[in-house]
Amino acid sequence: MIYPDEISEVFSADSTNELRDKFERNGYVVVRSMLNLADDIQPVIDEYADVLDRKAMEWHAAGDLSSTYANLAFQDRVMAVVSETGGRIYNFFRIFFDPPKTTADSPIHYGPAIFGLLTNTKLLDVIEALIGPEITVNPVNIARLKVPERLLPATETKTYNSSMTKTWWHQDQGAYSDDISDVDMLTVWVPLTDARRDMGCLEVVPGSHKGEFSVHCWSDDDINLRGIPEMMLGNIRHYVEMEVGDVHFHHRRIQHGALRNVSDQLRFSFDLRYQPTDQMPGVSHGMPKNHLVPGFVARSRSSPSREMIDWQEWADYQEEMRMQFMAIDWENSPVVNRFMSEHRYCV
Repeated sequence: MIYPDEISEVFSADSTNELRDKFERNGYVVVRSMLNLADDIQPVIDEYADVLDRKAMEWHAAGDLSSTYANLAFQDRVMAVVSETGGRIYNFFRIFFDPPKTTADSPIHYGPAIFGLLTNTKLLDVIEALIGPEITVNPVNIARLKVPERLLPATETKTYNSSMTKTWWHQDQGAYSDDISDVDMLTVWVPLTDARRDMGCLEVVPGSHKGEFSVHCWSDDDINLRGIPEMMLGNIRHYVEMEVGDVHFHHRRIQHGALRNVSDQLRFSFDLRYQPTDQMPGVSHGMPKNHLVPGFVARSRSSPSREMIDWQEWADYQEEMRMQFMAIDWENSPVVNRFMSEHRYCV
């Protein structure tokens, strides 16, 4: 297997033809220094710092945390809180519910800064070059808070929590029902911290998006038996090491995963998903079949009045999703599940 130290797929966002060519050839592209720390990234970190501050004070008052760690910088404070409370803070950083577990009290984060990131014009300019000028934000967006794994309780490193630990090999198309196979779903991976190899950066198999949807295994007992089996992966792998401000764009069928965080630093990132507005959003993994969750329009060149421009409207949209999920009879509704345990490659 080949693991290049350097990723060559770096280009200027102004070079639209180069951007498209690299994306079509490799299934992913990285735009270096695309976002500005002060204007684009720091407001999001500050917003999450407020969330962390509220929960740290609450848990300290309840006796669940020995200190509020108020003297620490955001990244160090997250790690200190996780070292005492495990992954508890993660749910308060979510920007999409865990649908079957959604209740009236389920935490969710929405605020002007994260909405500003979702609708950032620099992101939308590149997205437009890749999927067209009518852009909808698909609701399945994920915050990934990957602390050094040594800080997590053993129970969390051995169970399915890929937002906090290693992310096994998969294709994002696997998170949706079969009807999304022809949807031009685009994942936009935005790091809020550096993402070096030792911090758990992404790995991708370049060109794997040209193949079909791969077998995805599932095991309740062994995290190493989840995702795409090794024999179905391409033999060339790229480490996608990134710095704050870099942005990674990838195709819905590219095979990818992420390494463990064995560093002493926090890796904090988002998986944001976009699609052409005129294409159906599909049904996400774990949702009842035929139950669509619509996204919102982030850009429309043909009808700008359709665009969502107010973060409070996004907050209302999130609460509408809460009510939808709570209204579902989960026990009696067959759900989308494209993972399997009986396939010969999965045992």
